[in-house]
Formats: sequence, structure tokens, C-alpha cells
Amino acid sequence: MTDSPKPIRHVRRGMIQAAVWRNLSAENGVYFTVTFERLYRNDQQKWQHTQGFSRDDLLLLAKVANLAQDAIFELQEAERGLHGPTNGNAGAPLAARAAHGRA
Repeated sequence: MTDSPKPIRHVRRGMIQAAVWRNLSAENGVYFTVTFERLYRNDQQKWQHTQGFSRDDLLLLAKVANLAQDAIFELQEAERGLHGPTNGNAGAPLAARAAHGRA
């Protein structure tokens, strides 16, 4: 029995959640994708999820998408750190570069 792939990072604000997935291709190497979902309770009060979003969800969805992008940048930097040196300070953690105005 094989385990199904699992996201390597989750970002959540309120009932909106993003899952970041690590992928590998022969042509492009490692790349990341993101899926989004909204959590809600059904009539029986069981937690459910959907990929549909209402008008009122969109600003929070945008915020979660932004946070997911930040997570991907951090994951890419970690991948580069594992696979050799980088030029300049590109391999420095995002927070450290942001502190110096170079993010």
C-alpha cells in the first residue's frame, strides 16, 4: 500500500486554506503548486470543504494566496540551499533579506 502525496505546507486564515505541494518533473526539476479550499459546516454540523468561494471570501482568499506565495519563495530558497551555493544573498532567508530591504 502506498501513501498518497501530502502537502508540504498549509496556510490558513479563517475558513480559507491553501495547501502547498512539492512536485518534481524531469524537465523542470522541483516546482510548487497550490490548492485552495473553504471550510464550512453542513446542516448536520459536520465539517466539509469546497473549492467554491463567494464574493465575501475573495479578499481573504487573496490574503491566503499571498501567504502561500511567500511560503513557496521560502521553500524554493530552502531547495536552493540544499542543492548548492547561490549568488549574493539570494539564499538568505526571506525575513533576513526583508530586514535589509532586499526581499
